[in-house]
Amino acid sequence: MKRKVLTLFCLVCSSAMTLMAAELESTPVPRSSSVNLEQPLTLSAALQRASNLNPALQQAKIAVSSFEGAYRHADTPVPSNPVVSLQSFDQGTGSGQVNRSIGITVSQELWIAGQGGLREQAAGARLQAARQRLDFLSATIAARTRAAFMRALVAREAVETAEQIVNANQDLSDFSELRLESGEANQLEANTARIGLGQAQALLAQAENQFEQAKYRLIDLLWLDPAQALELSGVVSPVELEVPGQEELLTRAVQRRSDLAAASEQVMAAQNELKLANRQLIPNLTVFAVKNSDINIDSSVLAGLSFELPVLHRFGGERQQAAAQLDQALLERDSLNLSVRSEILSALSAYRAARRSLSSMSEEVLNSATQNLELTRIAFETGEVDATALSIAQSVLVNTRNEHLRALNDLVVAGTELERASGGILILSNVDSANN
Repeated sequence: MKRKVLTLFCLVCSSAMTLMAAELESTPVPRSSSVNLEQPLTLSAALQRASNLNPALQQAKIAVSSFEGAYRHADTPVPSNPVVSLQSFDQGTGSGQVNRSIGITVSQELWIAGQGGLREQAAGARLQAARQRLDFLSATIAARTRAAFMRALVAREAVETAEQIVNANQDLSDFSELRLESGEANQLEANTARIGLGQAQALLAQAENQFEQAKYRLIDLLWLDPAQALELSGVVSPVELEVPGQEELLTRAVQRRSDLAAASEQVMAAQNELKLANRQLIPNLTVFAVKNSDINIDSSVLAGLSFELPVLHRFGGERQQAAAQLDQALLERDSLNLSVRSEILSALSAYRAARRSLSSMSEEVLNSATQNLELTRIAFETGEVDATALSIAQSVLVNTRNEHLRALNDLVVAGTELERASGGILILSNVDSANN
């Protein structure tokens, strides 16, 4: 009989170990993050890569997996696994002999007062909040990637315009040197041309550095090796957004922003955890049964109940913590609600101002400044104007170029921030969709 009991106990332990091993073997192996990059890189390809490989998004996905595990842990019908134990009994007889027997006890703790359901609901709310945060982060990363990509295109355009200015000033400087050598020009004219060339070269160096820095910001979002060469496809020509009325935009954005939904889920989780803390004063029950190997079958099983007495530990601290967490969740939800409205209105104001600035400093205005420098150069070469007029034309072109690029860059920043703030309701796009 003793062997049978020991054999049964060993079988139970073996089954438990087998189940644990199966769980470990089912754990997924992280995949490699190495993905080929086709170049030149388009905006759509950049957005797709960021969605798949951005480190912040990967971290958020890992967090969701962790909350899924927590929910799986909470979604159990009982607080713990059954407990199996063995006992050895020595019983004396009237003849002075000692009978030894082995008993086996099985006990199981049970949820009381709906505590299991509250735990499951709280874990489910936190899981849903994590998924909502992931959804909002996905929209945020898309907006940031779009901004980084388009700002890199603006920086590339800045390099191209700077190269044009350098070429024009190089020609002018070469011409002035020839005139100086032939005695047709004075030193003032030659110095003015040299100064213009030096300023243009410095402008080009700054533009090239800004282009490299813009690509590094994009590379960081795409989880690429910073040493990797990156070629971009497309031009920046943003289509004007069709912005609805202010109240309609605010209403739709509040409904769309998944981080607001996540904040509401956090409130629900905190409410359930407060209820659970209040119900901890009602102890769970543990049922158990004992079988003795030497007792007759009719009386072989002894059953009973046990529970903790919440006398010394009244769970007051747990209730206070749960109440504070609920207050914190409510405060964060209400603060985020106001913050969302502020973000949208601020981004909308910045977008409208940038759109007006770009309209004032459009490509046509920049082309006009470029044409004026060319006309002034021709007039200078024919002796119709002096070096002062030439210097003024150069300064006007540089200033116009800077204002045009600043307005274009501000429009990209404001437009993509409006995309993020609205939860993706408004998305800045280009006319040249074939390249993006």
